[in-house]
Amino acid sequence: MNILRDRLLSVFVILGASTMASQGHAQIPDMLIAGQVEGAFATGGGWCYLKQGASEFQRNGTDATAVISFPQLLYSNGSSYFPLDGQARLTFVTGTTGTVKFKFWPAAAEGTFSGYAESFNGTQYLVSFSLTLPNGCVLPIEGGYEIPP
Repeated sequence: MNILRDRLLSVFVILGASTMASQGHAQIPDMLIAGQVEGAFATGGGWCYLKQGASEFQRNGTDATAVISFPQLLYSNGSSYFPLDGQARLTFVTGTTGTVKFKFWPAAAEGTFSGYAESFNGTQYLVSFSLTLPNGCVLPIEGGYEIPP
C-alpha cells in the first residue's frame, strides 16, 4: 500500500513540476536574455530602418517597463537623421501599447509602440510590436530571445 501511495505521489510531483515549468515559459523570465531582431525598412514622413542583428530584452513579468536593444536603428525626418542604436525603454500604458524612450536621445526622438505580444515557441521567447517613430514611420519589430540550457 505504501509503495502505491509513494508512486502516485511521485507522479503528482512530476506532473505538478512540469505544469509549473510550462506555465513559466508562457511569460518572459525576469532576466536579460540575448537574441536577435529581424531587419525592417519603412517610409512615411521620411524613412526608418532597423538592421537585423543582436538584441537583448528584459521585462519583469507584467511590469510596466521593459528594455530592448537594437543593433542599428535609424530614422530621418527629411532634414536630419537620428541613429537610435542601443538600448530603449518601453513604458506600457496598456498591456499592448506605450511609449519608447531611446536612452541617449532627447524627447524629440521618443516614439510609441502598439500591438505588443510575447510568446514561447518551445525554443525561443518571441517578442513583437509596431514601433512608431516621431516622423510617423512605423517599423515592425520582431525579436527572438533564447536562454542557454
